[in-house]
Amino acid sequence: MIDLNSKARALFQEAHDILQSQGDKNWIIGIENALKELDAGNTDGAGSIYRSMVAGGRGFSEYNIWIDEYQNRLEVNERLDQIKDELWRIFK
Repeated sequence: MIDLNSKARALFQEAHDILQSQGDKNWIIGIENALKELDAGNTDGAGSIYRSMVAGGRGFSEYNIWIDEYQNRLEVNERLDQIKDELWRIFK
């Protein structure tokens, strides 16, 4: 069975790759910081960063990517929502 640190790291890395491919300059910083915490073995630190990213209105939990092509936009945002939901289940 995969440990939570490895699972969270894989999810953060996938989110990072999605955001990087879309040119995000804001939320990617928090994701990179969470990845650094996980690399240092600090799962609690990564969780704290993620919870602060999704707290309140206009947080990462409400973030969506705009892609002109509708089907592509739908697929990318659906996967990003799945990642955010999985991370929330890990760190809530």
